[in-house]
Amino acid sequence: MAVDWNSHKLHRAQVAEDEGAYIGLLNENGQPLMDCPPVINMTAPQTKNAAVSLRMQMAVKALDGTIHPICDELIARGLSRQGGQWLDVDAEGKLLATSLDATRFIIIEREASARRTYQVTHTVAEGGEEAPSIIEVNGFNLLKKLALIPCFSAPTTVTGKWTTFTRDWAGPENAGVMFSKPRDLQDFKLVTVAEGVTVDGPAEDVIRRIITESLAAAWKAIGPETEADPPMVVDPTPTGITSPYILLRPTDGALLDEVAGPAASAGVSITADMWLPGDKAVADHNLDKPTIVVRVAQTTEVK
Repeated sequence: MAVDWNSHKLHRAQVAEDEGAYIGLLNENGQPLMDCPPVINMTAPQTKNAAVSLRMQMAVKALDGTIHPICDELIARGLSRQGGQWLDVDAEGKLLATSLDATRFIIIEREASARRTYQVTHTVAEGGEEAPSIIEVNGFNLLKKLALIPCFSAPTTVTGKWTTFTRDWAGPENAGVMFSKPRDLQDFKLVTVAEGVTVDGPAEDVIRRIITESLAAAWKAIGPETEADPPMVVDPTPTGITSPYILLRPTDGALLDEVAGPAASAGVSITADMWLPGDKAVADHNLDKPTIVVRVAQTTEVK
C-alpha cells in the first residue's frame, strides 16, 4: 500500500509538538510501519564523525494485557496476536532475538531537520511467565554504513563486470585447487601506499569528493540496478565556510575510518541520515523515496 507521506509528515510533526519527539519504526525500505510504544529509557549519544549505538527501552504491555505490535516486528511474528505467549524464555523470563527477518529502522524526530535514524541490530525482551512487558531495542546510526564501504584508491578502475571463477588461483599453479562453489569476482585496481594517490584541496571539498567517488564506485561494482537507484547519496551543497587545505591519500580501507580523522582535525562534520519524501530536496538528486543522505559540512572556519 502506498504511503501518504504528506499525512505522515503532519503526524510526525504533531506528535513531536505534543510529546517532544516522534519515535517510529520503519521497514527495510524506509517506509513507516508504526509509532513506537512509550519509551522508558534511551541512550543515543552523538559523537562527531563516528558510528554510535542506540539503546532504547519501551513498554510494550498495556494495562489490559495486550501486546504492542512492534513485538511482531522485532521479537517474533504473531506475538501480539497470541496474547503475548512466549515462544522461548530463560530462567529469568528473557528472550533474546539476535537477528531480524528484515532490516528495521528507528527514527527519532523533533523536526525534519533534526532527525536521527538508527538501524536495529537486535532486541531483548523482558517480562513475566506469560508475556513480554519491556523490550530493549539496540542499533547503530547510519554513519556506520560508511564503515562498510571501501575508500577506493582508484575508483575509476571499477568496471562493474563480474567473472565466474571455478579455480582457486591463490594455491600453487600446478595444484589446480577448485572452489567447492563457483565464485563471481570483479577486477579493479588497488593503489598501494608506496605508489600513492593523493587528493588535495579544501578539507570539506576533498572529503565530500572521496565519499562521493567511493560510493559511486561501490554501487557500480554491485550492479546497474544499484548504480541507477543507489540506497545512499551525498549532498553536494557546500557550506561556503573557509575550509583548511589538506592532503588525503585513500588506501582502500573502510571509508569512515579513512575520512573521520582528517575531517575532525579540519573542523569538518560528516553525518548520514534518512531522507523522507516531504523533506527539503537534495541538490543534484531527484529523490522520491526514503534514501540515506550523507552530508559533509565545515562547522568552524579554520584559517
